[in-house]
Amino acid sequence: MLSPNNLRENQRKAVLHQLYNDKSMLWLECGFGKTPVTLTTIEHRIRSGNVKKVLVFGPVRVIHAVWERESRKWDHTKHLRFSIIGWPNEKKRLRGLSVDADVYLCNYENMGWLSNYLTTYYIDQDKPLPFDMVVYDEISKVKKSTSQRISGGKRTLKREFIRKPTEPSEETLKSQGFKGKQLREEMDRITQGNLGLYDQLLSGLKHKQNKVQKINESGQLFVDPEVTKNIIGWRPIIPHIKYATGLTGSPAANGYMDLHGQYLVIDNGERLGSYLYGYKEAYFSQGFDGWTYEVTELGKRWIDQKIADITLHIEPTNTKFPRINNILVDLPPKVTQQYHEVEKDMFTQLDNGTEIELFNRASVSNKCLQFANGAAYNEPGKPEWSQLHDEKLLVLDSIIEESQGKTILLGYNFKSDAERIMKRYKDLNPVNLTSTKPQDLLKIIDQGNKGKIKLMIGHPASLGHGVDGLNDFCQIIVWFGLPWSLELYEQLIGRIASGERFKKPVTIHRIMTRNTIDLAVADALLRKDSNQNGLKKAIHRYRNGQVSMDGLPNFL
Repeated sequence: MLSPNNLRENQRKAVLHQLYNDKSMLWLECGFGKTPVTLTTIEHRIRSGNVKKVLVFGPVRVIHAVWERESRKWDHTKHLRFSIIGWPNEKKRLRGLSVDADVYLCNYENMGWLSNYLTTYYIDQDKPLPFDMVVYDEISKVKKSTSQRISGGKRTLKREFIRKPTEPSEETLKSQGFKGKQLREEMDRITQGNLGLYDQLLSGLKHKQNKVQKINESGQLFVDPEVTKNIIGWRPIIPHIKYATGLTGSPAANGYMDLHGQYLVIDNGERLGSYLYGYKEAYFSQGFDGWTYEVTELGKRWIDQKIADITLHIEPTNTKFPRINNILVDLPPKVTQQYHEVEKDMFTQLDNGTEIELFNRASVSNKCLQFANGAAYNEPGKPEWSQLHDEKLLVLDSIIEESQGKTILLGYNFKSDAERIMKRYKDLNPVNLTSTKPQDLLKIIDQGNKGKIKLMIGHPASLGHGVDGLNDFCQIIVWFGLPWSLELYEQLIGRIASGERFKKPVTIHRIMTRNTIDLAVADALLRKDSNQNGLKKAIHRYRNGQVSMDGLPNFL
């Protein structure tokens, strides 16, 4: 169990900054420990009687898997009570609000819903809000002050659906197995095919009132009208919050324009103005095209000066070693049962003296790693694999978003993982260094130096030699799955952070699955013991419950 004494000097400085300022902003690098810092502040404010209940906004994965678990690691925050209101289901959200807790966790996607709820049941009835303090984790998610989350507007709950009498209805499509995104795409496809006839029928109407009813009565088309809902937005809630703090590692990765929305939710426009138009006029110059804006040199100085009193920016002080950020995910219940069956076979083989096969993807130990990563091969020697879960991909979503456009180098173990990653992030135009021809590497390095590459992936065995220059533009490493081999592990990291290559602070995110063999691999790498005997010892330690990352603060 960790105590406040385990907080580093810079972390204690961050706590004091939050306590001294009712409105505060922390610009701290990823892995610094923003969560335990803010939990310490929350605990102090509650204990002193200044705050009774706290609302935390954050990405979905963070509110479900980080805040409460982190609080249990620390002696002074382990007693805090948490309730999650970041659910897709409204009944669950209302149930979460009704729970008596200290900290309420909500995802940004539900900010609009919560705005409507608080306005209807508290502000409109002249009641004080149930929350005294709001924490914006990854506050860059509200960087656009004109977005629906902040300023409100109409949200489309259901798009218009136009079909012929011979075409399937929404209910029929559902009965045929369509659901979610697939259902929406099929309905959009049917609608697109009928727009010509719809426009023709619409032009034939003398009066456009009750147009949907009249077109339906024609018998040629059936139209399900669009369903919308008015969203109030978070802006009316901001003045009612006494304490507010924002947390981010990349506050203005895309320029000073990103800062307006972030500071608006903190101080209600006190420093950078209430509206984006005035912010642009005061600190930016308009481009010749009429729609682009660039901050002026004088504007930069004024903005920096105006936000300085509530902003704490701590640069990395130790650049000799990369910062390791261990991120743990949980297997879904159904997959957990399957995983335990495979793991049982591995333990049986070890008990019988079987060697650990590192480079055979069909081996039982690697089958366990595949389960932990989210996709397993169906049969030995064949390329077909089955999707099991997306837990690690959801973490990768957050890392990519938090990186704010900075280049990421990702290490993978299995082709199945590479295929999933390349498909999921195709909009980023990712580069697979393992499948890249040697003559194309210089082109990739050049594109990277120009900021055109956001995601590179590669198997560590292919990145040992001839891949130089990545450290010029990349300081973020992600391990989607750790390799058994210490040599391969150090080989990939060495592309970015070793010796003379270590030009800038480097962060290494290691995504691991809790209660799986991932922890045994991490243990073996930590002990620098990757021969057969060392690997077996690591698995035995994991089997006996002697290996766990839960006890470590997530900023080490």
